[in-house]
Amino acid sequence: MEDAAEAARARAAEVQISNLIDNSLGDLQVVEALLDAIARFTHDALREVRPAGGNASVYLCDLIEKATVFAGLVEDRLEGASGQLRTALFALREQNGGQP
Repeated sequence: MEDAAEAARARAAEVQISNLIDNSLGDLQVVEALLDAIARFTHDALREVRPAGGNASVYLCDLIEKATVFAGLVEDRLEGASGQLRTALFALREQNGGQP
């Protein structure tokens, strides 16, 4: 009976760990999309700045403001992914009796 209970706990831990890893991968995919958006916006903005001449500072300020917003979103998602991976690591170590 105890073996069945232990097996059920182990399976529940595996499901929890799998879900945490899946969630962190989702966060990392959002990070990838945000970084792609930053790169595209930067490329487009710089292409406009070159011929703009005197208005270059306006375009650059807009670029910096938008990149800062995107960077904040990236930071939030990375923190979320990191927290979930730390939780998964803790659960794995606990499942393995504290061994790495």
